[in-house]
Amino acid sequence: VVNVATIKPLDAETLLASVCKTGKAIVAEEHNMAGGLGEAIAALLAREAPTKLVFMNGGDRFGQTGTPAELMALYGLDAAHIAEKVREMVK
Repeated sequence: VVNVATIKPLDAETLLASVCKTGKAIVAEEHNMAGGLGEAIAALLAREAPTKLVFMNGGDRFGQTGTPAELMALYGLDAAHIAEKVREMVK
């Protein structure tokens, strides 16, 4: 697990070390599909270490309203959904 606090500057060294160790990456972010952390990491991996990559985010849709817990569940960003994606990826 790597907590990426900023997109710029992107901590490429830490991300590449993690991906090279596991051979896989999941990006879970509170953002839509375009222009966020996932795209920045995808570009880094495409240049430096092509890797299986799964995006977990708001997709390509308008934001919704609700409590933080409701929104995390709606967008599949709660612990249960993230754990499910990890299990699928490591099968």
